[in-house]
Amino acid sequence: MKLVHTDLESQFIFDGNINILVVESGKVFREYCDDIRLQTEGETGQFTLSDGDAVLNFAKYACFIPEYFTLDICDKKTINKLYANLSGIIDEKFNNEASLLSEKIFELFDKINSESDVPVEYDVSSPFESILKAFGVRPQNDFTTFIEKLENYLNALVCLGGIKLFFFVNLRCFLSDIEYSEFCKYVRLSEINVFLLESSEKSKSEGEFIVIIDEDLCETVV
Repeated sequence: MKLVHTDLESQFIFDGNINILVVESGKVFREYCDDIRLQTEGETGQFTLSDGDAVLNFAKYACFIPEYFTLDICDKKTINKLYANLSGIIDEKFNNEASLLSEKIFELFDKINSESDVPVEYDVSSPFESILKAFGVRPQNDFTTFIEKLENYLNALVCLGGIKLFFFVNLRCFLSDIEYSEFCKYVRLSEINVFLLESSEKSKSEGEFIVIIDEDLCETVV
């Protein structure tokens, strides 16, 4: 997979390395970030993401993460995808168990109905997703460390949303060196593609490909 920009000579190749674009000009940094944000929302922009000869749709395959305090994998969109995923697993591997459970639930409804002063009815064709919703099934989101929460967030979006590339804004500012090393190890082992947009240069780590755009808009590969 490859990412290019109309104004950059460098190409960012995703082959296990950590790609980083450092933009020292605040105005230009904001413009690059906003360009990516808009493209992930379905607008056109100056970046092109491709896999072989195929150009990939940012809105479908890329995720833009500008801040880290409100990361939430329990939003309605992700939970609906989780239900669809779990329903597929149930249909494929646990169909008999699900059918028996549904029968027990309907038997209970019948008994409750016989005792109720107000007759009730229910939909016997309700999908198993209704049970998942009733019990509040959701992605695990209670973790001890920020890195655990971040890793869980990425894993959920890859597995449920088919995301192929994550864009992070100034992630290095929020991580200690030890946390950053742990993060890099995780994304490499998980084969998750990440692109860091940074407003200032940090010391280079092993496996990083860094392009710096200085205040004069000169491009340097570190």
